[in-house]
Amino acid sequence: PVIKVIATQNEGIEQLIKKIDEHSSKAPNDKKTFLLTEKAYKLIQNKRMKDVNKKELQKKIEKESKKEGFNLYRFIEEK
Repeated sequence: PVIKVIATQNEGIEQLIKKIDEHSSKAPNDKKTFLLTEKAYKLIQNKRMKDVNKKELQKKIEKESKKEGFNLYRFIEEK
């Protein structure tokens, strides 16, 4: 809605505040939820990956990939 406000005459300010409050309480904050979700995802990812040594993983993949029938997805499931 359009709210007529004349600040110099103190008109419409209460109605504007009321409408802003109504709007903020109804509308979900999609951006905030998105940012919190992204942060949670990164935290979970870091927690789960903390014990993975990339150099050791590379050595294992190098060794296993030389075997016939190597499948990366199967390799990951077995580790």
